[in-house]
Amino acid sequence: MNFLTPEDVASKLKVKPTTVYEWLKSGMLPGIKLGRIWRISEDALVCALVENEQEMRKIAKHYRRELAAKLRQRAEELES
Repeated sequence: MNFLTPEDVASKLKVKPTTVYEWLKSGMLPGIKLGRIWRISEDALVCALVENEQEMRKIAKHYRRELAAKLRQRAEELES
């Protein structure tokens, strides 16, 4: 059984690591926490993607919108 870090999962799914940590904290993505370190089995990742695809897409979309808003705000500040 292979285990991934949240950063590995984020890279594979093209989302931010913070998004993966949110999925772990909410229980949408099962993982094992060893002290301060999270590990996700590849099997658990596949199952979570199948079971929670719509919800995971919503969260990832929310973070993209949030980042875009911050970038627009920063650009406006720089123009002023």
